[in-house]
Order: sequence, then structure tokens, then C-alpha cells
Amino acid sequence: MNHRKNKNNTPNFTKVIPALLLFVILMAGGLFAFHQLDQKSPSPAAESTEESDYVEINGVKCRPKSNLETYLFLGTDIQGKFSDYQGYQMDQSQGQSDMIELLVIDKTKDTYATLIINRNTITDMDIYDEKTLEKTGEFYGQICLAYAFGCDGKEKSCDNTAKAVSQLLYGQKIDGCLALGLDSIEGINHQLGGVTVTIEDDFTQSDPSLLLGQTVHLTDQQAMHFCHDRMNVADGTVENRIKRQKAYMSAAKDIIMEKCKEDETFVLDLYDSLGDYMYTNIRKNQISKIAKAVLKNEDLGEFEIEGENEYNEETEYVEFYPDEDHLAETVIRLFYEVDN
Repeated sequence: MNHRKNKNNTPNFTKVIPALLLFVILMAGGLFAFHQLDQKSPSPAAESTEESDYVEINGVKCRPKSNLETYLFLGTDIQGKFSDYQGYQMDQSQGQSDMIELLVIDKTKDTYATLIINRNTITDMDIYDEKTLEKTGEFYGQICLAYAFGCDGKEKSCDNTAKAVSQLLYGQKIDGCLALGLDSIEGINHQLGGVTVTIEDDFTQSDPSLLLGQTVHLTDQQAMHFCHDRMNVADGTVENRIKRQKAYMSAAKDIIMEKCKEDETFVLDLYDSLGDYMYTNIRKNQISKIAKAVLKNEDLGEFEIEGENEYNEETEYVEFYPDEDHLAETVIRLFYEVDN
């Protein structure tokens, strides 16, 4: 699989990056999809050798870990209800998955790890027709566009993104997928009764009620501004907004953990409150069971793939090119065993 191709293929879409706090729910509440997506074909780099279950990845001989489950979580820039989504529209700039995280659960070792995938990662993906939802071609560009190219904003978009992630990770299977829309932020904050954060950026142009230096118990609308706004806040960078999102997630996770311990039905209520603003192949009757399991598992932490950010002057977008060696190393650490 070639991760370095012509960089000038990214379409000139109007870019609006959402700020979804999906992983707060996923890790603390246990919203883990159970219906398995189609297993993706392994890339040539991960084809099995003739020796039993061994594979070779980037020159390293290894064997797949047994009893793994992988779940893909997407924060999309879809506004409003998923049922009203009409496909990617340039004037509305909806349809991309700007938050992409893969949860890897090792049921044998009772551990889990999180792989954060840069939304600007350049990789291969399929394109589908908006009306027929049939595949019409292939594209090499930012992985966030795989959701848009799936066209329906639901099953096909999730499948297409899962396939792109699978191909990026040398053919790892994806067991389930959950996507949340932009308007879920207020719903999450409301169910939590608000989240307390310290305001470290100047929100004068965005929300004057968020005063620099103050500790604020966020209302639902404030939570949206705090987590979503970028262009008119501080230096306007994605990195700055990510820092704010992590601060919110850290505080929110503690609240969710406590609520789950106090009331086992809390996660079900949270699920119901987000129903119109998410798509998943999750089975509701499994949520509490999996939430309990994840709360007991050891957290191995977050993994990120190293690489280079390159500015494409033609599209005026930043493109992220994974470092091949670190990509392979990360895949091996998460999915394989290496004999000493």
C-alpha cells in the first residue's frame, strides 16, 4: 500500500472542523458497537506467510493477538439530526469525520488502548454515488473525507471510513462503528448537568460570558462554544482547540464515571438523549454490560501515529503523511505479538 502519492488530489471543499466530545462517552460510558462490519481485506504488507499465523509487517515477523475487539468512533461535522442529512454539501460543509479514534480491546489481558488517527492523514478510500450508493471510484486524500464519500452519513459512510482506517492499518478488521453529530455536544453537557473548566483563551468574539482566567460551570451553549469555536478564539489553531477539548473531556469523564457507578442506567439515558444525533450499529441491550467491562479494564493509554504535516498550496489544506516505520510499529504494538 502506497502512503505517498500525488498530494494535489484533495478537493477544494470548504472546511469546517467540528469539536465532538465523543470519546468521553465511549470510554467512560461504554457505548461500544457490537455488530461487526465487514472484515476488510488485508493489505499486501500484512499478508500471512506460509508459517501458520505469522505475518510480516515492515520486515518484522509477528503473529496476530487473539481475542481482540476493535471499535471505530467518529465525531462528524453533521449538524441537526442524522435522519435529515442529505449528503455532503459545499455550502453547508457537512459530512466529514474530524475526530477519528479506534478502540482496541484485548479481552484476554483485560486491557484497552486508544489509537487517535489524524483527520488529515493521506490514504486511500472509495467514492460512492450519492443516489445509488454504489462505488464509483477511488480517491487518495484526507481520511476525514471517507465519511463524506460514503454519501449517506450513516451506514455507508461508517463502512467507508472503517475500510479506509482498516487499509491504513495494514488490513486490521473493524468490529463496529459509532458516529456522533455536532449538535450532540449540548446534549452531552445537559445530561452531565454541566462541566466545570478554567477559561484559558480569549472568547471575547465568540462568547463574552466565557471570561479569561475564570473557572466556569458550562451551560449547554457555553459548552458548544468552548469545544467547537476556533477561528475567533486565541490563535485560531486546531491544536489550541484540541487542548480545550481535552480539558473538557477530562472533567466530563470524571462526572460520567461517578454517574455510572451511582446508576447503572445512566449510560442508557445518555444513549437515548443522543439518539437523533448519532448513527451506530450498537445494540442498546449490550450497553450496560460493556460499560461495566470497560470500567474494570486496564487503560494502556492513547497511541498516535507520528508523521509529517505538509501544507498543500493548491488546496490550502494541511496534509498529514504517516511515518511508515512508526505506523508499522504502532500496528504491531496494538495488534500483534513479536517472539523474542
